[in-house]
Amino acid sequence: MSVSIDNVQVVMLNNIYLYFKKNSLLILTISSVIVGAILGIGLKYASLSEQSKILLVFPGDLFMNMLKMLVLPLIASSLITAVAQTNPKMTGIIGIRSMIYYIVTTFLAVFTGIFLVMAIRPGSVEDRININKETTGTNKKEGSILDSVLDLLRNLVPENLIRSTFQTQKTSYAEIARVNSSEIKYRRIIGYEDNMNTLGIIMFSLFFGAILCALGDKSRAMIALFSVLNDVIMKFVILMMWYSPLGIMCLIASKIVETDNLGKAAKDLGSYMLTVIMGLFIHLFISLPLIYFVLTKKNPLIFMKAMLPAIITALATASSSATLPFTFQCTEENLHIDKRITRFVLPIGATVNMDGTALYEAVAALFLARLNGITLGFDTILIVSLTATFASIGAASIPGAGLITMIMVLNSINVPAKDIAVLLPVDWLLDRLRTTVNILGDAYGACIVDHLCRKTLDNTVGQPDVYAEPLEEKVEWVNPN
Repeated sequence: MSVSIDNVQVVMLNNIYLYFKKNSLLILTISSVIVGAILGIGLKYASLSEQSKILLVFPGDLFMNMLKMLVLPLIASSLITAVAQTNPKMTGIIGIRSMIYYIVTTFLAVFTGIFLVMAIRPGSVEDRININKETTGTNKKEGSILDSVLDLLRNLVPENLIRSTFQTQKTSYAEIARVNSSEIKYRRIIGYEDNMNTLGIIMFSLFFGAILCALGDKSRAMIALFSVLNDVIMKFVILMMWYSPLGIMCLIASKIVETDNLGKAAKDLGSYMLTVIMGLFIHLFISLPLIYFVLTKKNPLIFMKAMLPAIITALATASSSATLPFTFQCTEENLHIDKRITRFVLPIGATVNMDGTALYEAVAALFLARLNGITLGFDTILIVSLTATFASIGAASIPGAGLITMIMVLNSINVPAKDIAVLLPVDWLLDRLRTTVNILGDAYGACIVDHLCRKTLDNTVGQPDVYAEPLEEKVEWVNPN
């Protein structure tokens, strides 16, 4: 009997060991969030010196640099390989279904935010007083909706591909003459700002991959080259994931240390925060899972578990682009989505599918409109819904980008852009939450498109699928001699 019990204990211990070995990275990542929060709260009241704060955030800065370093080669190699190995007809089907998903979910997110604003009606007289006291700055001319549309189209066709890797075109206005306090003349300038032009890189990669596909046998070596490059980048991602717990811990701890009186800010802006968080919660845990279940008949809980590393990274970095390597890893390795789908849908989604940002901008714009005494009529709500949707498409996938594009939404309903300052004390937290919704929306889209296109992809006859071939076969196929 004792031998039998001993055997059971050995089996149990062995199963526990195998579980921790298989999920060691996930356990470390979740633990890093908990330790980072505890460490941040503890150090917040320790009166750290500026040098100590710099050292605390330094491992997190290295982690962010690693993520940003991989974004450009990952987007280019993944898109080129995916498009080159899928015939044009199939690429069109994937693209159309992806865009339909993006548009539907973005409008759904905006509608959810507007509905909650009308139901909860955040904003009070005290908040309006805080705006008048806390916002500073001078009135300056901001770009119009037309400027934003034209900037978006210009960035789709960059004049310099190398420059697109670190700068994007932006319309601005410089003051050239002041007639009086109410009449100022401006000069329109089409310049550049420091931010990767992801849209331009995506457009170039799509056309490059499509031309490789059209060349047929001539392009086999080039397709194999980009496929191997993509495999190398994914190996980088795997190595980086083992460093991520330290980076995430330091990012969370340093952000808590830097936050000034979050409790007071949360009290002053409580109804606004509640509205945004409720909207993000409904979209993330009700709307998207419902769409996913209806279309795929799969369990959303399994999806959430598989995406945990990407979720934690999004919470730590507040950047869809920086989280992209983890999103690839989770969808391909954990959810087993076809790489031709993930490497087409995810890079585009990280740029144009910003459900969380669209919802946030709609709520924030209507919240500030109420504080400024603007009646929330049908025309105002319609303008906000359209501009918030468009602004989210043009938003850069970097931390805090939602605040920048929200200026366009505020201008459309005549709310002073400087009023954004009242949202800053709590934006760092909401930024992380909406980024999580953004990346999960992209991943849901990849899973749905994969399910809808699976049979067609299996029957597609086009370029040979180098993803499915051993490396030795690839080399022999390219150069038989």
